[in-house]
Amino acid sequence: MQPSPRATTASRSHPASRSASPHMFPVQASSPPRRKSVSSASAASSRRNSVHNDDDEPGLPFELLIYDYRPGVPPVVPLRPPGSRGGTSPPSPRLAAGLPPVTSPGATSPPPRPVSAVKIVQWNIERGYQLDKVIDVLVRVQPDVVCLQELDIGCARSNFRNCAQELAQALRMKCAFAAEFVELASSVRSARDSGGGVHGNAILSRWDFAADVMVHKYQVFDWERDGMGLREPRRGGRCTVVGEVQVPGWTAPLVVYSVHLEIFCGMLGRVAQFSEILAHASATKKSHPFQVIGGDLNTMAHGIARLSPKYCQDKMRWKSLGSTEAEWFTQHVLAQPPTVPFNPALLSLNLPPDVLSTALNCGFFDPFDPVHDVTLSSYGGYFQGKLDWTLCMGLDVVDQGMANLAYDASDHRLLHVTVRPDLEERRYHALLDEWAATDGEGVRRRRKENGRRAWWLSWSVRVAATASVVAAASVAWVHRARVVGAVRSIAAAAAG
Repeated sequence: MQPSPRATTASRSHPASRSASPHMFPVQASSPPRRKSVSSASAASSRRNSVHNDDDEPGLPFELLIYDYRPGVPPVVPLRPPGSRGGTSPPSPRLAAGLPPVTSPGATSPPPRPVSAVKIVQWNIERGYQLDKVIDVLVRVQPDVVCLQELDIGCARSNFRNCAQELAQALRMKCAFAAEFVELASSVRSARDSGGGVHGNAILSRWDFAADVMVHKYQVFDWERDGMGLREPRRGGRCTVVGEVQVPGWTAPLVVYSVHLEIFCGMLGRVAQFSEILAHASATKKSHPFQVIGGDLNTMAHGIARLSPKYCQDKMRWKSLGSTEAEWFTQHVLAQPPTVPFNPALLSLNLPPDVLSTALNCGFFDPFDPVHDVTLSSYGGYFQGKLDWTLCMGLDVVDQGMANLAYDASDHRLLHVTVRPDLEERRYHALLDEWAATDGEGVRRRRKENGRRAWWLSWSVRVAATASVVAAASVAWVHRARVVGAVRSIAAAAAG
């Protein structure tokens, strides 16, 4: 079967990432690793499991692969696996100019019926270790659009399966997969982390959509240099998949971002990466008012994670005591509207000027609570947090929920929201109103009457209080003989 014209698969990048100059700030910008393009084509190679090419490179970072198994559409899969030689693809100037990707022509099929609401799923599927269970959960949830992170293609640790293709085929959807990393095969890797393929993020939809890849300017962890120290040698960096979904009956396309921010940095590094997405969303808002950011933002620098310089590598590990990172992120980024040219809540944190000017929320809100809606629990429950987000702009959420509550299919819970257009942005203004009280530094704080969380309920304060009680009890136990003797002396004196 011959491929349809829209099946051409290309590498895309945010051109800003290629012109970035390093800054002398806690967050450093760096040029992304090299990238190459691939061609696309027939379904003859659709069941290939391994990822390889002529010089034994398993793939290339930032490649965009398209798989299309929608009903009534000829199946579309790449002709060659990631990393094959296929000529040079021009960069994508539209993302740098703040424009959405060009919509690709659709296949000949009956026009879809108009819909009033769209069900969107956000989920980190943990490399596809339990891919069959992941598919079962998604089939039960029945989403229209899916944002996924941590998909493997051709990695030994996930049985050399092609997660992107199998998910598209099982859900009968179109899938755009962007490779973030080439997982280099190495003897230093454990069996659970064994590589040999590529690893990245994806968007799936039951409707047609155009896709592009935003390579982040701020690569806040150098995987090529330091990955070996983590026993995960990799080549590549963080990138975001951007899709423009043609929702039947809607007055404008739905722009969707599938995001996976860096974990081995700190709060400030993630803020810098997220500011790039906010900049693109702000630039496209006028022509594309309906947008959703679905992603694993790795907002985990709180609780016992503060004790690890591996996960918390900046001064915010202690400066944010009393808040989870999700709450801090809501307070310092999401609650900061673009009414001023820079974010006043971040002004004292020594961030680059372009981050300060773009880390402003142009209309997004998350319907889930930043403290109580936990999406990851580890270390026997001693660490918990909201790492996953469904940020909506120009939309109203009419239904929401979670799946994979027992973490059977992945180490993250699935979030789903059902949305419909709301150009009045009532939920966004409710978010700003909820965090309306500000201090002298422009930091917004929740209104006290909400009463959903007191300061002593934070994990940091509870850990500190527990440690203090344990220390006091330890001292009392060590000196129990003196204490008992003193009490007896006092009792004898009182009796005499």
